[in-house]
Amino acid sequence: MYIGKPIPNVSGPFAGRTIRSQLEEWQKPDLGRKFAKRDRRPVDPPPVIRLRMFEVLDEGTENQREEELPAESIETIGLVAHVDLFAAKPPPRTSFGSLEGAMQISPNSEYNSYNRGIGGQQDQIDESLLVVDENEVLTSAAFGSTFAHAVTIRDLKGESVVYFVFPDISVKIEGHFVLRYRCCNLRSRVAGSDDVPIMAELRSGVFEIYSTKEFPGLRASTDLTKHLSLCGIRVNLRENSRGRRNRRTDEDGDEDENSSGGGEIVDEEHGIQFYDPGYLDQQTQVVFGPPQPHRGAGSYDYAS
Repeated sequence: MYIGKPIPNVSGPFAGRTIRSQLEEWQKPDLGRKFAKRDRRPVDPPPVIRLRMFEVLDEGTENQREEELPAESIETIGLVAHVDLFAAKPPPRTSFGSLEGAMQISPNSEYNSYNRGIGGQQDQIDESLLVVDENEVLTSAAFGSTFAHAVTIRDLKGESVVYFVFPDISVKIEGHFVLRYRCCNLRSRVAGSDDVPIMAELRSGVFEIYSTKEFPGLRASTDLTKHLSLCGIRVNLRENSRGRRNRRTDEDGDEDENSSGGGEIVDEEHGIQFYDPGYLDQQTQVVFGPPQPHRGAGSYDYAS
């Protein structure tokens, strides 16, 4: 497997070049409410991961080195990421309170970071503290768009980056979970194989899915989520925190947030999104320009 390792591409946008890819979680989900047919709520805040790519130069020589590719030079057509769902259990005598907000370091990465968008706080925790059985995949308990296409935008600091955003993932069961992100380029191949190689993977921080009765409510949208919306990415927005709602309101299925859209689903019963056979012919590179200044009531400043 090539996950996290240099990939010698023989076709696709990097044909003839050896590329190593790395994922970083810039925004983890914190919580969600158990999927209900009349009132489906995605996990919040929406997961956001960044893709970084490094070209291996002078491979096999004493001058071998890596150079990071500028985000503007990365062709996003065919770049997709997928998430799988796994249950997370705390080790004995460890509370989940100390795990919430945790960030996992990819085994194939030198480091990993994410921006929670609230005060710029960053937390880290040793991956060994989590008990996650990756042989027990619970992705069938996830509903919504588990695939995301890459987008190139400028982040909160004005740096051009490649993101994968998952604004439409719900979970059908209660408990503590992690997501496993994997990305690939549908047009890339390696010598001797017609399979699409997985370029990189990363495990998310822990998040909790509550029952309707126990759901504590949602916080106001993070600065990063607001920024993504201004850049044209479809995410759910809330200007203020929303506490627990009464039972009658929950059963009515009214939304408690202003939505700028969600992922499209072909098979709603199974929560599966399919690729059209002519997908690559129909798609163009996705590049969003800098957002226009936000005006009107409820304006805010970007976090530095």
